[in-house]
Amino acid sequence: LQRERARRHAKAGASSENEGAYRALLEANGPTEFLGYERTTAAGSVLAVLPASGGDVPGSGSGNSDGELVEIVLDQTPFYAESGGQVGDSGKIIGASGRGEVEDTSYALPGIVRHLTRVSGRIEVGEVVTATVDRERRRALQRNHTGTHLLHWALREVLGPHVRQQGSLVAPDRLRFDFHHSAPVTPEELLAVERLVNEAISTDAAVVVEVMPREEAERKGAIAFFGDKYGERVRVVHAGESSVELCGGTHADRLGMIGLLAIVSESSIGANIRRVEALTGLEAWQFLRERSGIVSALASRLETDASGVPAAVERMAGQLAESLAKLRQEHQRRVGHLASEMASRAKDGLVVERVDGMAPGELRDLALSVRGENGVRGVLLAGEVDGQKVSLACALHSGQVQGEDGEDIAAGDLLREVAKVVGGGGGGSPEVADGGGRDPARLGEALELARRRLGMGGT
Repeated sequence: LQRERARRHAKAGASSENEGAYRALLEANGPTEFLGYERTTAAGSVLAVLPASGGDVPGSGSGNSDGELVEIVLDQTPFYAESGGQVGDSGKIIGASGRGEVEDTSYALPGIVRHLTRVSGRIEVGEVVTATVDRERRRALQRNHTGTHLLHWALREVLGPHVRQQGSLVAPDRLRFDFHHSAPVTPEELLAVERLVNEAISTDAAVVVEVMPREEAERKGAIAFFGDKYGERVRVVHAGESSVELCGGTHADRLGMIGLLAIVSESSIGANIRRVEALTGLEAWQFLRERSGIVSALASRLETDASGVPAAVERMAGQLAESLAKLRQEHQRRVGHLASEMASRAKDGLVVERVDGMAPGELRDLALSVRGENGVRGVLLAGEVDGQKVSLACALHSGQVQGEDGEDIAAGDLLREVAKVVGGGGGGSPEVADGGGRDPARLGEALELARRRLGMGGT
């Protein structure tokens, strides 16, 4: 929860109170130098310590209160600031009189990296501190970022070169990739994509990064990642032999460090845009182990082995479908028999009766069946459901049922009036309507009202 709050804060950008201070920092010192491609620990001079809510100006020397959440700006940092889909680094900043837990890293302005930090003791403007990235978390991010490149490449191989990234998330525990494609990706296609990625991982090929003019990178076929901004010179990441991307993120040194990639879902998020979510490393292994455990448990219940589960499930599904068909047939016979009984008790072609224990859909079906019997002009049924609710249904032959005033009665109008008595409502067409209520104690009163409106008199 704390990390999520930090990320929401970071996405908000520089606050209006701090924006002027950040612009002054950029003008006075230039952009923050990023050292994180080569190292995860580095010394840096503190240029600013600003409250996370904004307020202080850089260089004030005011320091900070113990436990305060602040934004720290260094002249150079090994912390990667969130961009290109990769979330920001976390870790520690340690000074002579205090230490800070870095919860997130982001760009306050283009070029200025801010470390959202919870401080214990004091970190002062002007002092030299040691900034250390959470290495395990960084390695997880690198696995997922390199895995994202391989996933992009494999999707293009399987689905076609029209596949282009439309967004991504590279987090320490998962990755998400959005892309152009006009149809759902079939299970067979997903399997082929997953196989290609893991075959590439198994080669343990080096991940090679080159810096070159953008025009040269484009001539080499490098693909730009959605959302990234590129200058005249760009970083080109070769994830094995086939994946070539322009990318400013951090990556594994070798494909084998990814360990394993497992696709966990594929879905639509908009017109012609699909989303694939995946896991790498131990998270992928844990996901597959959990799935394997589910299959083993199912096989045990079905008294077969894992390979026999599909056939056993198909067999059970067939048996269930057969049982349901028999139940439906039996229900239809019971409804038909009950409908005939009710029709035999009709008064001048009208049936108003209480039928308890039927769900609204069942009561509606019964009303329609009664109306279909010879000589029946109209039906209104009401009953108690679960001891607390009322179910109502009405079915009339249009133009054949008149009220006390001689006017044609509509099923929807009649049902709404009756439903009010039991504290409910409903509606429908002139011929068929249904509804409900909350007061079963007044069911008798509601049925009497229906009989009066239909001109049937008392019971």
